[in-house]
Amino acid sequence: MDYLSENSDIVQDVASKGLSLVYQNSDENQKKALVAQIIEQLTSGKRSVAQVTEDTKIFEEGQLGTAPTGGNLSTYKELCSLASDLNQPDLLYKFMHLAHHNSMWNSKRGAAFGFHSIALQAGAQLSEHLPRIVPRLYRYRFDPTPRIQNSMASIWHAIVPNTQQTVHKYHKEILNDLVANMTSNQWRVRMSCCNALTDLLRGAQNLRQSLDQLPTIWLQLFRVMDDVHEGTRQAAASTANVLSKLCIQASDVNQGKDGKEIVSAILPVLLDTGITNLVKEVRSVSLQTVAKLVTAAGNSLAPFLPRLVPALVGAAGELESAKLSYLSTALADTGSRELLDDMRANAARHHYTTDTVVKCMPFINIDTFKEMLPSILELTKSPQLGTKVACAHFLVLATHYLRAELEPVAGKIMSNLLNGIFDRNATVRKNYAEALGQVSAHAKPQSIEKLMKKLITLYETKEDDASRSAIALTLKSVAKAKIEHIKDNEDILAPVVFLAMHAPKEDDSTTVESFEEIWSDMSPTRESGIRQHLPDIRAYIEQALVSGSWTKKIQAANAIKTICKEMASGLGEEREPFIRSLLAAVQGKTFDGKQHILEAMADLCVVKEGSPAVSQVLATECVDALVAESRKQEPVYKKHALTALARAFPAASCDRFHQLYEIVKQILSKDELTMDKDSDEEDNDGVRQRREQLTALKEAAYDLLGKAWPKDPHTQEKYQDLFFEHCSKAYPTSSRSTQLAILASIASVLERLAILSNSGEPMETDNVALSNGDKAISGVTNQVATIIEYTLKNSNQVRNRRDALNLMEIMIKRLKELQKIEEINKLRDIYQIYAQDLSKESSHELRSKVDTIKVYFN
Repeated sequence: MDYLSENSDIVQDVASKGLSLVYQNSDENQKKALVAQIIEQLTSGKRSVAQVTEDTKIFEEGQLGTAPTGGNLSTYKELCSLASDLNQPDLLYKFMHLAHHNSMWNSKRGAAFGFHSIALQAGAQLSEHLPRIVPRLYRYRFDPTPRIQNSMASIWHAIVPNTQQTVHKYHKEILNDLVANMTSNQWRVRMSCCNALTDLLRGAQNLRQSLDQLPTIWLQLFRVMDDVHEGTRQAAASTANVLSKLCIQASDVNQGKDGKEIVSAILPVLLDTGITNLVKEVRSVSLQTVAKLVTAAGNSLAPFLPRLVPALVGAAGELESAKLSYLSTALADTGSRELLDDMRANAARHHYTTDTVVKCMPFINIDTFKEMLPSILELTKSPQLGTKVACAHFLVLATHYLRAELEPVAGKIMSNLLNGIFDRNATVRKNYAEALGQVSAHAKPQSIEKLMKKLITLYETKEDDASRSAIALTLKSVAKAKIEHIKDNEDILAPVVFLAMHAPKEDDSTTVESFEEIWSDMSPTRESGIRQHLPDIRAYIEQALVSGSWTKKIQAANAIKTICKEMASGLGEEREPFIRSLLAAVQGKTFDGKQHILEAMADLCVVKEGSPAVSQVLATECVDALVAESRKQEPVYKKHALTALARAFPAASCDRFHQLYEIVKQILSKDELTMDKDSDEEDNDGVRQRREQLTALKEAAYDLLGKAWPKDPHTQEKYQDLFFEHCSKAYPTSSRSTQLAILASIASVLERLAILSNSGEPMETDNVALSNGDKAISGVTNQVATIIEYTLKNSNQVRNRRDALNLMEIMIKRLKELQKIEEINKLRDIYQIYAQDLSKESSHELRSKVDTIKVYFN
């Protein structure tokens, strides 16, 4: 028996023949003992233990090569010497393990020789051992070592006259042995199990024979597909593909109950372990199997859909590369990050798992959907983008397939999706908003009304652009899916949407444009929509103006400006409440954007032709409020206050020129062209910015003086010389834009200057007073003529020249009415100097003005 374990084929052959002779000459008990012993050696590889000495030969000569010194490596002493020289004591244990492994398989092979000799004679004695022998021999036939493989094949043919019949008979025992040894610590055993399993499954009568073991087989194969040994991995992958095809065939809808049992057995393993496995090959075969199962099993898959669909949806995110998620988080640029996330979302919608979900949709009814809904809604809270997008995509698909049947659960779905539209990821927000809109098309009216009220509440409580953008996207999606929902809730939505249209615009944000589109859906023409909902809009604007939020105050002011602009027929009785609200809102400290409140107030004071004027009391209150704001020191805000005051002042028939002049006097005394640094720390950009602010302030100041010029002759007499002298002196040293403001202001004053008007009340009746009037006219004419002459001589700007000629035309008309020949001649002299050059100007407007003035001089 010991010689059966030798390395030499000749020794093993002679030993087997000798064993055959011994068997022939033994009694029955000895024969049984001999058969049992050789079967034990065949199945376990055990051999008698020999004492190891220094000269014990562990390996044959040359089997391990030679030592570094050139000596042999065969005896125990030589192996110990090598391990000591290399300073690696553990090397000896590795040699001994290798020797044991070699000895064990030699023992099995030798036992095969002996077994073959005895098997031809043993007959009945072997039959009781077949349940133990057949599984081992079946597996050994697929050993990767050809010598072992051939030996075992010869034994197999010796004791198994009909292979197919024997395999069918011992199918369960063979399968149990293969499954148990598939994760053996020896790679050759793992490989042989995979190869044997492929052969066994292919030759089986049907897969139902292996039903109990199918989940375990898949799990074991998944493990071996991640084996460290490449050949073993390949064998496992091949076996998995074969098993996949067999499972798909066995699950066909025509298989009836058996097919359902197969699906029930393998689906949990594929969903829980397979499609989310870290090993690419495992994921691939699992997904392919599940996808083909859906096609093959058809309607019989319906009982498993509540588990199948959520698993596939969840896998869409779990299978995404972690590197993409990291890259998205690391990107600083918002645009690039959104572009990448949109690409990730598109990939999730077209993922293999999502395509499989699409195949499942025809088999999903409302009862099945209700059963899987809790799992789907739980997945909407997943941290993975792919899973969230896949959830949204599935819900959109469900609305298309189930339609009106979705009504009982639509409210619950919308409630969950509403939380998701405020996700920090813009792509998730867009997908959830789209899904919510699609679901809303089949929701109850009460659910829609509840949704609209919730969106309004959220808009009022969340002021960040991302949240408001999500609300706009949701409303657009609802309108796109079913515009009637927006129309039916128009009274609730109109005030909020109108106010939202006027939020401050942020860079790269489309929130305001989205709300404008929603308003267009509600009201094709802006004016009719405003008029229809004006009371509700006014009430909502008043709430915004009294709120503590500066953003809401700005929105309300901008909304009022739009109302004033769009309402061609006027505001009617709504004007006064608007003004009262703004008067209350303008009180308090200055904040960024407060100028919009001043502009809105000015717009309300400007009444369109045919509309009733603002009451004097209310107009005076507005002017008082604007005067108070004009005294604020912040340059930019002060400029807006002066501009608003200039527009609102004509509505109040009052003389405030002294008060206004005191406000602007300090501004007009400064020269922006000679402005220098305030301190050593200020850079050139700071100086330039202050110059620009001063220029804007001066333009607003001149505009205010022109529009606020008093009607009272006595006030005019007090300030006219001061005004014209200042303008004449400041004009040459002012910037071009300031010069234009001065020219416009002078034109406005000249139109209302009492001393140039025949209809004006005489200031006095005596000759001295008349003489003073002539002097005043002469003085004004000289100052204005100086400005006109300077402009025509030094400026080549069309606007400056046009406005200067406009002043000349106003003066000539007034002086001709007063028959002031000397002053007219002064202006004529200036005209004659520059008329010829002006008539050659390319501007038609200038040439026409020159011809018009020429008529007055004739």
